[in-house]
Order: sequence, then C-alpha cells, then structure tokens
Amino acid sequence: MCVKFVSPGTPGVPDRLIITATGRIIFAELKTETGRLAKIQRYTIEQMQKRGADVRVVKGLDEVKQLLAEIGGMQNDL
Repeated sequence: MCVKFVSPGTPGVPDRLIITATGRIIFAELKTETGRLAKIQRYTIEQMQKRGADVRVVKGLDEVKQLLAEIGGMQNDL
C-alpha cells in the first residue's frame, strides 16, 4: 500500500507513506534522477530518522524498482 502523504502545517515531509504486507512502514520522498532535496526536506527527514523512522529518498525509476524489490512489491507493473 502506497499513499500520498500530506501533513498540513509541517513542511518538508516525504511524499509517500508505504505500508508493506507485513506492516512495515516506510516514508519515501520521490525525486527525479537529478532532483534535489530542499533544506526543509533534509531537516525534516533527519528529524524523522533520529526518531527511528525508516525514511528513504528515492531517485528515478531504477531506485523505485530497487525499493519495490526490497519490500516485495510488484516491480513488473512499472
């Protein structure tokens, strides 16, 4: 399950919230292969990671496929 994540009033949160079949939760910020994080995104991701959250910055289709393979997703559907 991958849903768009929006947190009004909290800038810089990752784009997606992924909940795997086993209940694992991953926050993912999706970027193009050349995309860069804004300062607020870097700060927010660091704060989330300090608290133990699994936060990923995923750049481009190849990294999306890698993440799907890691979590057991259906990479052939892309």
